[in-house]
Amino acid sequence: VAATLGGTAQTTYATGDLLYASATDTLAKRSIGTSGQVLTVSGGVPTWATAGGGVKSMTLLNTGGTALTGSNIITVSGISSKQALLVMIQGGSSTVASAEVYIRLNGDSTNGNYQYAGAYLDTNTPYIANAGSTNDQAFTVGTFSTNAGSTIRASALIWGTNSSSGLMPATITAMASQSSGSSANGRIYNGFYNASASISSVSVEVSSGNWDAGTLYVYGA
Repeated sequence: VAATLGGTAQTTYATGDLLYASATDTLAKRSIGTSGQVLTVSGGVPTWATAGGGVKSMTLLNTGGTALTGSNIITVSGISSKQALLVMIQGGSSTVASAEVYIRLNGDSTNGNYQYAGAYLDTNTPYIANAGSTNDQAFTVGTFSTNAGSTIRASALIWGTNSSSGLMPATITAMASQSSGSSANGRIYNGFYNASASISSVSVEVSSGNWDAGTLYVYGA
């Protein structure tokens, strides 16, 4: 029986078949998709496709990590099409005490593109609210202790890194301490990066001296 007369114009059905209008006054069958697929629209008709969605897992982009040594700037490049990046500094140390640690995206040092604020904690000053910057050239993620043997552990989670423009939210945590544990400071920041392109490289930098130990890990999703 024709579709325009109340029928379907179909004579057989397989398990999971769906009826849909493939054109005006015309019914057709869409076979069932595979496990995990969702029904979406392509070319004006329903079709099965692999489910999209948000971030499900992180993958280490620089296999084994990148050694923090021999230079004041260490860069992981070749990043593409990542919705989010997790940058981790493990056991980093500098040849100069009291050096600050920066994270830069795409090598960008444009003043004002990095904005962040939060809490700064120190053994000498237990709590300083709203430490940070609203007009900076990088994310300042930590400061080495004034004593020799200081190390830093830090992470920065940055979202929307596959966008070609707009704001990329960021959450930053860091702890720098003397090897004996007698001097320490920490930071907890929230902020954003004002992007002009999707992220293709991440750099970690010390403000003076060079990196002389530690490992940089960059995860992408």
